[in-house]
Amino acid sequence: MYTLYVNSSFGWAPRSKKQEMFDARSRFIIAYQEDTPTLNPPNIVAYTMFRFDKEEHQNVVYCYELQVSESARHCGLGKLLTQKLSDIGATWGMEKVMLTVFKANQSAFSFYSSVG
Repeated sequence: MYTLYVNSSFGWAPRSKKQEMFDARSRFIIAYQEDTPTLNPPNIVAYTMFRFDKEEHQNVVYCYELQVSESARHCGLGKLLTQKLSDIGATWGMEKVMLTVFKANQSAFSFYSSVG
């Protein structure tokens, strides 16, 4: 992701990214390798960071990050995490799930297009 940020109009701003991720409104769903939950820290293979936000006058679940490690890709984790975001949104009365994708991240764009 670092390369995508550096090559974007946003640029890489680690302090800003840290503030975004540790903001009190940020929520996480974390997937770890099944045989490592007792490790300290466990082997995290995927996560999503989201917030309940308002966009275009609608209450939404806004996905700020969804990352899956190379070794865990094409196993359904990304789809599972996006479904969980949708489920959480429905539970809390959100109107939709939203996100932003870097234009250069064609694999992510293809993925999000495939899951709707």
